[in-house]
Amino acid sequence: MKILDRYLLTQFAKALALGLVAFLLIYLVIDFFEKIGDYIDKGTTAWTVARLYLFKTPYIVVLVLPIAMLLASLFTIGRLSRDRELTAALAAGVPLPRLLLPLLAFGALISLGSYYFNDRVVTQSNLALEDLKRHEVNKEPRASHDVRRLVHKVGADGTLWWAEAYFVAQQRFENLVLLRYRGDSLRESYTARHAFWSGSQWRLVEGYHHRFATTADGSRPETGTQHFEHLDLSLPEQPLDFIREEKKPEAMDYGELREHILTQTHSGEQADRLWVDLHMKVSYPWANLIVVLLGAALSAQKRRISMAAGFGLTVGIAFVYLIFIRIGISLGHNQTLPPLLAAWSANFVFLLAGVGFLARASR
Repeated sequence: MKILDRYLLTQFAKALALGLVAFLLIYLVIDFFEKIGDYIDKGTTAWTVARLYLFKTPYIVVLVLPIAMLLASLFTIGRLSRDRELTAALAAGVPLPRLLLPLLAFGALISLGSYYFNDRVVTQSNLALEDLKRHEVNKEPRASHDVRRLVHKVGADGTLWWAEAYFVAQQRFENLVLLRYRGDSLRESYTARHAFWSGSQWRLVEGYHHRFATTADGSRPETGTQHFEHLDLSLPEQPLDFIREEKKPEAMDYGELREHILTQTHSGEQADRLWVDLHMKVSYPWANLIVVLLGAALSAQKRRISMAAGFGLTVGIAFVYLIFIRIGISLGHNQTLPPLLAAWSANFVFLLAGVGFLARASR
């Protein structure tokens, strides 16, 4: 690595650390004073509040990291431009794209690291945060280890499970309903007063089996009903699958969320919103690389940017970028855009802008 590359990376890393800490503190302070009234009203202890923000910090780091990367890029190249170091490097025959190469490589590494940090750390901290909010802030009682109430689960084969209660030790359901689909059409349903695990399959007790057909007009008339005293069903789910409570999508990693979406789709449920959220797990971390390119290209323009102007430009670009993200997500959620395009649209727009400004600055 050349001396100039090390110098650039050192300056960039210092600006990035300063920007990340600053934006993180700003976010935490604003959020705290916005919610302090709720904490007081609910009698939340200082220790609980401290843990809330401890668990929330990983998410905030991922959220503000692209803004800090943009600020570091503007400040680093802007300082080189103000001190005539950029002019000297270009005069020495170093092309602007080659000068920016170490920053772009560093941005790519940060993007990959952000993805894995979000997938492994943020999902777990979100899970802990949700548990803390539910049980220590909102005072909701914890679920009993012996019984789970109002069980709802989408099975691996698309079967929709609903039960009034599941008794863990007895491996037994009370008032169980099973809905089985073919595509998005309900094929059959089972209702049972009780159901228990017989060792290899589920045995339904005192219930009804209903079969349905789909007609040309989309209705689903019942084609047959069978009453049973006992009925054995072979299903993929076993007792262990009903011990843990279902995770919310934000607490799932990429693989878990994808499996959840595929299961929902198989059972006939609409999952476009979740597909957008899944693609956002990949697209948002790559904003770190794109804003480095955009910030460096803007700072390398002939018109020099002061530090105050650089900070204002950072806030402005971040605001516009977040607007583009929200528009893309909204268009994806209401099925106006395909989920993949909805999640990546903001990145595509800002990448094109960055390449355009870089081409202009290289002339």
